[in-house]
Amino acid sequence: MNSLNSKEFNVHKKQLPIGFVLTMVGTLFTLLDIFSRIFEVDMSFCIIIVFPVILILGYIKLKKTVVKESLTIFPTLGIQLTSTTALGSNSFIQFIPMHLIKTVFINETIRRQNVVSYLALMFHAPDSNGQRFIPLFTVIKFLQFQ
Repeated sequence: MNSLNSKEFNVHKKQLPIGFVLTMVGTLFTLLDIFSRIFEVDMSFCIIIVFPVILILGYIKLKKTVVKESLTIFPTLGIQLTSTTALGSNSFIQFIPMHLIKTVFINETIRRQNVVSYLALMFHAPDSNGQRFIPLFTVIKFLQFQ
């Protein structure tokens, strides 16, 4: 995807440790056991009915969880923003032509008693007859720069 003159910046979310995943699986089976005792149903019923529901909810969560954000700068063309989900699909791709970009700056905001600084992009939006503001690299909470 990169040409000779382009520059790509990536931000990756740290991987989950295997101990955390095993703890969650153990917690899941404990909850299934408690569910089967409270409602006096067989454990196999819980596994057949409740487990697939939990798997579907987990799939939906992974499909929406962003693990990588990238910003590719093409000097004469523009900037491409890409977000990749935990399942590997590109959930958000946006290209902004260079002639529409006004500035790239560091913005500060207050979130829950904390001042948070983040990179932002301001560009002219022809569809709204004004300027648009896009914060960059804000979806991922725990960052690992590469």
